[in-house]
Amino acid sequence: MSGRTRFIAVVGALAIVWFSAPWPAQAAFPGGNGRIAFGSWNTSKYTRTIWTMKPDGSDRRELAGTNVDQQPAWSANGTKLAFAHQGNGADEIWTANADGSVRRQVTSNPYVNSRAPQDGDPAWSPDGKRIAFDRIDDTRSGYVQLWVMNADGTGQTDLTNSTTYGDSRPQWSPDGKHIAFESQSSNGGSGMTNSVATMTPDGKNRRVLASGAVGPSWSPDGTRIAFTKGQSPSSAIWTMKPDGSDQRQIKAGGGYDYGAPKWSPDGSRIAYLLVQNQHGTRIDTMRPDGSGDVALTRFTDDPNPFDEDWQPLPRPVTATPSPTTSPASNINTGSSPTSTHAAGSKPTKSSASSTPGPTGSASSPAVPSASAQAAPFNGSVQSSGPRHKSTWLYIVGGVLGVGAVGGGVALLLIRRARAAPWGGV
Repeated sequence: MSGRTRFIAVVGALAIVWFSAPWPAQAAFPGGNGRIAFGSWNTSKYTRTIWTMKPDGSDRRELAGTNVDQQPAWSANGTKLAFAHQGNGADEIWTANADGSVRRQVTSNPYVNSRAPQDGDPAWSPDGKRIAFDRIDDTRSGYVQLWVMNADGTGQTDLTNSTTYGDSRPQWSPDGKHIAFESQSSNGGSGMTNSVATMTPDGKNRRVLASGAVGPSWSPDGTRIAFTKGQSPSSAIWTMKPDGSDQRQIKAGGGYDYGAPKWSPDGSRIAYLLVQNQHGTRIDTMRPDGSGDVALTRFTDDPNPFDEDWQPLPRPVTATPSPTTSPASNINTGSSPTSTHAAGSKPTKSSASSTPGPTGSASSPAVPSASAQAAPFNGSVQSSGPRHKSTWLYIVGGVLGVGAVGGGVALLLIRRARAAPWGGV
């Protein structure tokens, strides 16, 4: 079996394993605030599954499927999920409906001389016609490369094709004109340097925006990029303009690590992963200025959440549009990370059928009908107002933790671990 382990940060005697499953970056496509999809790591069952929940943390549902799924990414119209699935030992890209039904394999990675490419971190284009993803191919360079393909798996193209660095976690801008991503390169010594960069969808016009940074996430209007920067145990969330200017730290301190920022489709909130050594991970939301923290899950939850992404819903069309004074939200805001949470609801398993489809048979996303949105559960939830991998799962000596480049932390790019004892995460 193979996993998608990407990075190891060594701090003293503690090894912090950084998985592509928990700090991926996601673009926020504009719309209403739908359900939050997230990956999970069940420490008691050693499984990886995808769940969804309402924006307030309630009504958590495990999507129908298998125990080897991670890195969910919503399509721009909120009707489809792309995700990484471990099949026959190789990680491949699959798609499914919002409720987890009609699963379809998109990439297929056969073994060559006991080796197979490993795909992950899918990201939809705004028009739903293409999917960007990253691939480690030991049969070629062995470096992480950015690829793009049609939504049905055809037309796969290597955008970076480099043998000197690794690029991962692509995220389309809301207008489709740029792709933000993580770029890893040698720092001239024994370590690696991570940067947030952008390029055009043809792989040209590369531009580094922030050094020592990971996990880019576009705001739904495309005017800001959120990202993670800093050294564990004090990594922080920052935002900047798409040209790299006006960098601002918005969340840090309290003895936590912060990462995986994801804007809400209406731009009023940012979901993020809160990590506390010895306790695990938790999904919180905050305002774009870093205030008004609301806890959606708990550190004690098992499975542990990571890889969150926010579903965009079509805004209702009114006959007589009127100016909006302020975006409405169905999220209760609080003054501290522990002031509010709705994690006490009993998680349920989605009863939607899961029928694997043939390779390359994924259909283009379609906007959900009004009747579909009124169903008891179809993978979405109405929002009262208008309306974004880099995901990292860290294990610190058997405990979850989060790390980023900085100070005395040495960040090493490694190939995906094979035969991982915890099930190939």
